[in-house]
Parts: sequence; C-alpha cells; structure tokens
Amino acid sequence: MRRLAYILFYLLLWRIAASGQNPTVLQWQKNLGGISDEYAVDLLVLSDGNYLVLGSSRSGNGDIAPNHGAPSTWDISLLKTDPAGNLIWKKSYGGSYNESASKIIPTSDGGFIFIGSSASADGDVVPGHHGFASISDVWVVKLNAAGNISWQKSYGGALQDYGSDILETTGGYIFSGSTNSTDGDVTGYHGHGDTWVVKIDYTGNILWQRCYGGSQNEYGATLTATTD
Repeated sequence: MRRLAYILFYLLLWRIAASGQNPTVLQWQKNLGGISDEYAVDLLVLSDGNYLVLGSSRSGNGDIAPNHGAPSTWDISLLKTDPAGNLIWKKSYGGSYNESASKIIPTSDGGFIFIGSSASADGDVVPGHHGFASISDVWVVKLNAAGNISWQKSYGGALQDYGSDILETTGGYIFSGSTNSTDGDVTGYHGHGDTWVVKIDYTGNILWQRCYGGSQNEYGATLTATTD
C-alpha cells in the first residue's frame, strides 16, 4: 500500500541536509492513508511551518476524507499536517470516476490552486465536463486557506486531456498539460497528442490557449516564469 508519507520523508531529509545535520539520521516519519491505495505528488511548506500534501487516494477512511466515487475510483486528496507530520485537516475532491493530482501552489490571496485531471461529471466536478464519462479533462481547482473550493473548472474537449503544472502570473494563472482533443476549448491541434498551454484569469476563464507539437505525441510537463 502506497502512503502519502514518502514525500514528507524526502522533504525532511532535504531540510536536514540543508541545515548541516546528518541526513541519514531519521528525525520522524509518518504513514498517512486509509484502507486502500494512496500516493503523493506534491508538497508545500507553509509560512507557519505546516505542510500541505497533495496526492490521490482510493480510500475513504483513516487519514483520508470520504471518497466521492466507488471504492475502486481515485479522488484527489489534500492533507494538512503540523511540522511533526500530525494531521490537522483532510480533504478529498472529485466525482464518480477517477481524478488525479499533479501540482499545488499558494496564491496571492492566501489560498491555493491545484491542477490535475478529472473523468467525472458530478460531485465536485460540475458543471463543465467536456468529454464522455471516464474521459479526462484538465481540472483546475481554486481553494481558500481552509481547503474549501472557491471555484473549479474543467478544460478540454471530447478526448483525453491532462493537466501537469500551474503558475500564478500577471492577470491570473497559466497551466500546461497535454491534449488529444480537436474541439471544445482546444484549437490549433497538430495530431496524436499536443502540449497544451492555457492562460486563465483569476476566476478560471480562458484568456488564450495554444497547442504545440507536430504529427506525433507531445506532452507538457513543467512551467517556468521568465523575466519578461
């Protein structure tokens, strides 16, 4: 069973090494999860020293908030812990089908925003799903400081779309991912899967979008802000 503790553990080793301590001396470890599978994809160190752990889970008990779908489906899971890894609060986001998380960042209003993918058209993922049920859209979710949803939007078309990274920038946010769609929010598709970059405003409305690629497969991963 995979647990959300791994990313906390590696961050702890990095912080110990940066402080000049011996990184091979274990300070603490935590297993965070429920009865089924969990995995972590990202972690934030907050200004008060607490942690946010973003991942996906098929559980609905233990350290994991209730699951939105059947026991075999994946929800996005967000856990807040104190500096010692003790659970402060837990959230699950999703619908009847599978959701997966990729990246979470703090926002200038004191909240957070995460990006991932969703195949649901119910639960937290309404309205706006573009494809058939079980076909993934890019899913962007804006949270307040307590982890409650302020707004959420699905982006894509009739085929598979995936979100990978997100940044806050002038006038809103920009995200990267990949698309296999030729309709809906997607224009300029080249074929077989393109890198997809989308600029949205502070409430999730699309300002512009671009497909990058050629006749074969491309996939967008991380974004970096430039000086201009």
